[in-house]
Amino acid sequence: VTEKLDRAQTSLRTAKMELNAARSCNSDLEQKSSKDQRSLLSNESQFRDQLPERNTLLLTIYQYIDKILGMDKSGRKGGSETKPFTNFGVFHDNLISKLKSVSQIQLDFNKRTKEAEARIMKKYTTVKKQLDNNSKQIDAFEKSVKAVAEHKHT
Repeated sequence: VTEKLDRAQTSLRTAKMELNAARSCNSDLEQKSSKDQRSLLSNESQFRDQLPERNTLLLTIYQYIDKILGMDKSGRKGGSETKPFTNFGVFHDNLISKLKSVSQIQLDFNKRTKEAEARIMKKYTTVKKQLDNNSKQIDAFEKSVKAVAEHKHT
């Protein structure tokens, strides 16, 4: 009977130690969970604060691009009144479309600039050749005038 009692007491002590360890572990996990929950709430709050700022920035960019582009191809000024606050997917597509338009304008501008540069260089080359020819004619004329002047002196 004493053996059974000793085994039961040992088993009870072991169970109490395991229970205390489990309680300690549970307490640690609850603290970590609470800390993670606070962190999550803080991040959500920060996200909610940043979302209007992001939307306002995107809307400002959209409006400036709209001003740059002016009239669209259909003849109406600007685009649809899409806002990031209401339908972000449509707003995103419209913004990307406008950015592509600006990019195409830049590409067209660069192409036209290169074409104009080529035309101007061609004209410059022609004018330079004419100037060289005129300089040669003037040099030749000066030589003939000097020759005539020397011929008169002799």
